[in-house]
Amino acid sequence: MKEAEQYFSAIDLAENIAQTVETDFTADNFTSRIELFAKDVYPIINRARDLLESQPVDIDKLSGLVHKLDEFGTDDPAVNFVRNDLLGIIASQSKNFKDAINYFRKSLEIAPSAPADWTHHNLGVAYYEDRQYGYAINEWEREFDIRPDDGTPLIHMAFAYEKLQLVPQVIRTYERFIELFPNDERASGIKDLLEKIHKLD
Repeated sequence: MKEAEQYFSAIDLAENIAQTVETDFTADNFTSRIELFAKDVYPIINRARDLLESQPVDIDKLSGLVHKLDEFGTDDPAVNFVRNDLLGIIASQSKNFKDAINYFRKSLEIAPSAPADWTHHNLGVAYYEDRQYGYAINEWEREFDIRPDDGTPLIHMAFAYEKLQLVPQVIRTYERFIELFPNDERASGIKDLLEKIHKLD
């Protein structure tokens, strides 16, 4: 499997904070939290995205952003969501996949109803790299449920099924991709791969 793209995940708290973090907010607190994120936290998120787009990723600079988040304390669940997501990415980039799994799971525990497709993606990658292929499939299935217009999670699931030597599931997952995304630039290559698999049967 080619190394899956790592995303920096953050809830769009300025628009949807009350629905994505399981905490009750007063109107005043809601307003102050939006101002906090707009003024202080979003610049950190954007800087993290910039760092992740460069290769190789500068782990020291990413860690520095975590220290900046620490200035907001540990009482804010939304800040903690971002902090754990970022720590998970740092751990993944450092090949510490068990630590990455713990951080991404903490993010999802903080906001289990959040549309955190990127966090499910990253958790799936960490599970895959840790050879926990069944768990990886579960996370990518959740990612696809949230973002059904992108077939990438299906391809990743097929990779994991292949690792588990579950050929029928590999075939069904690739066929599902072709059915749902016939015009995707990857569809022709997947059709060729399916033909080769059928010839081996």
